[in-house]
Amino acid sequence: MTELVEISPDEIQGIIEENRELTKQVFDLKSLFEACKSLGTTLDTAKTLENLIVVATNLMRARDASILLVDRRTGNLIFKITHGAKGTELVDMVLPRGHGIAGWVAENGKGLIVNDPENDPRFDKTVSEKLKYKTETLLSVPIKSGEKVIGVIQLLNKKAGGKFNEKDLRLLESFGSYAGIVLTNSLMYEDIMIESREEFEKTIALGIQKSLLPVRNPQISGFELSVYNHPSKIVRGDYYDFLENKDNLYLVLESNTETGIIASILATIFRSTLKSIILCNIDFKDIDRYLKEAIKDDVEGNLDKLSYSLIQINKASNDMLFFTTGKMLSVKITKETISSIKCNNEPLKIELGFRDKLLFVSNGVIDILSRNRDGLSAEAKLKEIVSSGYDMDTGSLVETIFMSLSSIAPETEILEDITLVAIEKK
Repeated sequence: MTELVEISPDEIQGIIEENRELTKQVFDLKSLFEACKSLGTTLDTAKTLENLIVVATNLMRARDASILLVDRRTGNLIFKITHGAKGTELVDMVLPRGHGIAGWVAENGKGLIVNDPENDPRFDKTVSEKLKYKTETLLSVPIKSGEKVIGVIQLLNKKAGGKFNEKDLRLLESFGSYAGIVLTNSLMYEDIMIESREEFEKTIALGIQKSLLPVRNPQISGFELSVYNHPSKIVRGDYYDFLENKDNLYLVLESNTETGIIASILATIFRSTLKSIILCNIDFKDIDRYLKEAIKDDVEGNLDKLSYSLIQINKASNDMLFFTTGKMLSVKITKETISSIKCNNEPLKIELGFRDKLLFVSNGVIDILSRNRDGLSAEAKLKEIVSSGYDMDTGSLVETIFMSLSSIAPETEILEDITLVAIEKK
């Protein structure tokens, strides 16, 4: 006989509040994704800026907005586009480097909420006085290309008289990350003049791919990390990245089977969506479900061409969770054994002892390994190559693998991206 469990009113209220908060997170994710879907459809900078400001204003429910770009020569900020009744008077106006809220955001590379600008010493009243405009609330975030600030999105006066909050800031920062990619691409397009369309597209695709990669590897307490990335001449869309939220650090390796600009666009959509999900602190076991649901319409039948591996490292305990899709190959190296890691589309907890290593590789590596003349499977060939991996540091390990790949397929014949990631427990 089923035993009924009594739940107190307080527990019921707690469940309701938790469900309401989760619903809000899902709504924010969907809103952000729907907003980003309309972007990236043009390489024209003016049209890109117009799309960005309209989407940002609607997403954050603000009355007015402006986008300022950093002058690469002087470092000053220039109002490039505005949204609102009086904003057109600001276009092309120069804001000296470091001046005002936007100048502070650009200099420090951090977003800012200012709900009482008149009493904030960083607020520059010059613009408001010129336009006879009262700024009641203000939300400002940097637009970055990699780690370099290239502009600022500034939203003014939330509709219905509300105030901006931390959730608004996180949502606009997520949008700003994608805006940086889109705007970087359009600015690159303006700067590049190449006669051959084929070579031009390859250059753009490679530029997009490189813009997705981190500037440097993070220092992870208790671990040694090495990464090797070698893009192919036709650009296959591999990328790796390090993401984090307040509790965890994430290492992701993505591969897709497209080429050129399409491959880079797929990687861009994947990266921006995954980053938004992680910033919302979605439980690790639910990340793949949220990710596929968010991107399935935008990638238009290309979902099965994407595969990825994801590691979550808890900042407090160093506990590791692992997930992989597609044919991505991962290997655990200990003093006694070299074993493949299979997670069967379910998160897997990984325990590494002292000097144990975790290695995962992109689809391009698997394709090259499959061409070996020994008749071995890609998995068996990789295990043979790393047979002495336990005694190597991670840098030597990834270098050894790449040298072996080069002996199987000379660089001139490599048509796949190569990405290798090695982690060692210290």
